Amino acid sequence: MELTDPVLAAYQREYDEAAADWRQLETKASATTVMAGAFLAAVIAVVGKAVESPTWIDVLAASMSLIAILRGVIAAVTALRTRFTQLPPDGNTVGEILACAARRSYHDDAARRNAVIRLLRWHWYRAVDDVQNGNRNKGAALIAAQDLVLLGGALVAGFGLLHLVARVQVTGG
Repeated sequence: MELTDPVLAAYQREYDEAAADWRQLETKASATTVMAGAFLAAVIAVVGKAVESPTWIDVLAASMSLIAILRGVIAAVTALRTRFTQLPPDGNTVGEILACAARRSYHDDAARRNAVIRLLRWHWYRAVDDVQNGNRNKGAALIAAQDLVLLGGALVAGFGLLHLVARVQVTGG
């Protein structure tokens, strides 16, 4: 039975594009966790320099930085953990559909072919829809992660800059 169908081919292309987007989001989420690790190291380094006499501003800035960065890490991990479950129809699925169609009675081969194509379209639709929903969820978590990590990084930079200025003022140069 000939199963070529322009709609099935369009679903295949759409799924391939969505799967490529999925991989790109995974890469960005991984990079965000690495960036968060660098900012966490910066917080530890800056706090280590301010340990001698931390002020309430030091504690507040360090706490806010840590909270933002850690929330960003959690959001990035959430993006990485987002999974889709419905895969496109594979050879086993197509074989089952063909076997089921062979057992059923149809008034002609065209009706049998149309029934098989309809089922395949439904499987492809579910797969495409599932990966696109996953991409939306993964993308939303990634945006939150990046925003929080960048906020934490900006707070760390500001915190470090304040200490640098204070040290220059104390030493007179």
